Amino acid sequence: MQLLALYVALTIVCVTLAAETKRYGIVFDAGSSGTRIHTYTWKTGGGGPKNGFDLVSDDLLKIKPGLSAFKDNPQAAGASLAPLIEFAKQKIPAEHIASTPMFLMAT
Repeated sequence: MQLLALYVALTIVCVTLAAETKRYGIVFDAGSSGTRIHTYTWKTGGGGPKNGFDLVSDDLLKIKPGLSAFKDNPQAAGASLAPLIEFAKQKIPAEHIASTPMFLMAT
């Protein structure tokens, strides 16, 4: 009976590890000279050499001016990010956008 339980447990672990899943993330880097967006894609559950985490892509787009240029007109800051948002929408499948973590880092 213990051998059967071990077999079932190992089978479940192997099937779980074999089911690779792509994940996505977005980082806005709001610097003084420009604002950048990084879109990341990685796979989990592959059981690869990095303990099931493998970076697939790191795509980057930079626009100028940076967010600091909108200090006197902050209402325009949001619209300045539109090209970056469109870039991210091209990189991340629509069905994953709502569940994609997004971070804003600024200097």
